[in-house]
Amino acid sequence: MLKRVIIEPDPDPESPCREDGFRVVSFIDRLTTYENPENYIEVTGRGQFRPATIGLRRKIAGQTAFWLSYFEHGEGAWSLMGEGAQCRWDTTMLAGVLLYGGKASNIRRENRAEQARLFLETYNEYFNGHVYAWTIEDMDGNVLDGCCGYYGGDHLVAGLNDVLKPDDVVVLDGEFRFVLDYDHDKLDCAEVVDEGEFEERAEAARETIALNSKG
Repeated sequence: MLKRVIIEPDPDPESPCREDGFRVVSFIDRLTTYENPENYIEVTGRGQFRPATIGLRRKIAGQTAFWLSYFEHGEGAWSLMGEGAQCRWDTTMLAGVLLYGGKASNIRRENRAEQARLFLETYNEYFNGHVYAWTIEDMDGNVLDGCCGYYGGDHLVAGLNDVLKPDDVVVLDGEFRFVLDYDHDKLDCAEVVDEGEFEERAEAARETIALNSKG
């Protein structure tokens, strides 16, 4: 089946931060999640610090809180402190803290750091505006399906693959079609074609339908 896949920015993306889950606190005052770093860190010497409260010390020790680094060069990227891109000009080594507000027992201790990393992957997509929506139309512009809330290109591809069929022939459209320019081979469809070829096939299909209706 011929299908037009329209990729657009999600009109109302939802922050992955939750009071009962992970949330990012920024020590960089120009960012929206900023809070006074004095509430979280106590400077003990040049380049040295410790958690400002006993409660935070326990969270850090129990891995329900993590210090964060922040890299920005065009786009921003949060990471567990010391794990992300390292640049003397573009990286803030101690840029914030990641807090987990749920019950500690909800995440196995050995998995907490990995869960924090996975959360930051999603948060970085949201932070940089990489949250997408898609609409699928038939060759005549009739809407077949649509959905939103996809964080990043991989999530978008997975969502489309839930609805595309192996024999579908697809053309990519929309403001954010470029997101799939290099990943369209990951779509579970027969073929991805350009606009010209899509219209040629659509016209041929219409002619076939018209002939069959006369017969």
